[in-house]
Amino acid sequence: MCVSGAWNRDSLAENSAEGKSATGTVTLNGSAPAGGAVVTLTVIGAESRVVLVPATVTIAAGSSSATFQVMLASSGVSAATEVTLNASYRDMTRSFVIRLEPLR
Repeated sequence: MCVSGAWNRDSLAENSAEGKSATGTVTLNGSAPAGGAVVTLTVIGAESRVVLVPATVTIAAGSSSATFQVMLASSGVSAATEVTLNASYRDMTRSFVIRLEPLR
């Protein structure tokens, strides 16, 4: 199986302010096995402390996707920057860039 992901980028791209959120989605290219598929989420980068995601998201057995919240934890960043959201399942990892903009 392959894991992919997406999120509502516009929710975080403009004026990255505390409390802003977006919905992320992880998707398998098939149905999750009995017991579900646990996808591990990590954020890396110089400003990774600003972006909060759950440590894991579970895709229910028989389903192919699950959603999760992406939240901003601080009052934002002082300069435009990017962090990387990694979604890992079994031996596969997919990376997605989240661009953060300073408050205007």
